[in-house]
Amino acid sequence: MEFTKIIDNIIIDLSLDEFKVNGTLSLLAKGATVPFIARYRKEQTGGLDEVQIRAISDKFAYYAELETRKLAIIKSLESENRMTDELKKKLTECKQKYLLEDLYAPYKPHVRTKATIARENGLEPLADLILSKQPSEGNKKDIAASYVNAFKEILTCEAAIEGALEIVIERISEDADVRKRLRDLCREKGVLISKVIYELAGTKTKYESYYDFAQILSKVPSHRILAIRRGAREKVLFWEIEPHNGEPVKLIESLLVNNKHSIFYVELLRAIDTAYNRTIRLSIAVEAFRFKIEEAEKEAIVVF
Repeated sequence: MEFTKIIDNIIIDLSLDEFKVNGTLSLLAKGATVPFIARYRKEQTGGLDEVQIRAISDKFAYYAELETRKLAIIKSLESENRMTDELKKKLTECKQKYLLEDLYAPYKPHVRTKATIARENGLEPLADLILSKQPSEGNKKDIAASYVNAFKEILTCEAAIEGALEIVIERISEDADVRKRLRDLCREKGVLISKVIYELAGTKTKYESYYDFAQILSKVPSHRILAIRRGAREKVLFWEIEPHNGEPVKLIESLLVNNKHSIFYVELLRAIDTAYNRTIRLSIAVEAFRFKIEEAEKEAIVVF
């Protein structure tokens, strides 16, 4: 494990000098508790308080898990002869768990899904054709007819197309660039909504101001985002992030659709909508919320 890289990342993330970070990690490695270090080992940490020491501890755990996961992914891909120099560089330089998983997603062994079955049934070439935005002429049923196979339970042209679309949906869902662009959009324009859980409606709690709260995620102050997280952890609130005026689907379309004359244009649009609403939307919202929490915690460290 690359401890030097981990320490460098912590120094950058928390805006702390090397002496303080190394001193704190050395004490934590010996089993000292956060309160003990803050109270009795100020000379070794440069006077860091509990909030800063706990942040160092959390960051170290995060990056240690990240590096362990990187090594496992790299080893797996190299053993399967699927590693390239470009991919290895991206994996090695990655600093976020969710981006690491985005990079690995297209290579990860899949559980048996509808898309897996469709591949086994020979429908991948049809999925390739749909994603290629071609052809612009011809009849889609005539093209799909060559994939009809009673032995594989593909009994109609429509069934062949639907199976191929499952492959398309999975590919869109795992596209690292698509996910990055959607994540950025969610962070910038998504609307964070928090509400009281049904069972506590009308009950007075310290989270009343968040019972019916809505604000653009990028504009939510740190103290509010941390309060909403606490309320959710205490099972008083639940939160969600609403997309901005249908922009996520439009964004995917702008990335993947460049031929409105393709005979599979309508099917591709349907696959995009399904990929976003069925598999991408929730995970992107969770990642955006987690990122906002990390920002808020970093700001809290600076303040304290």
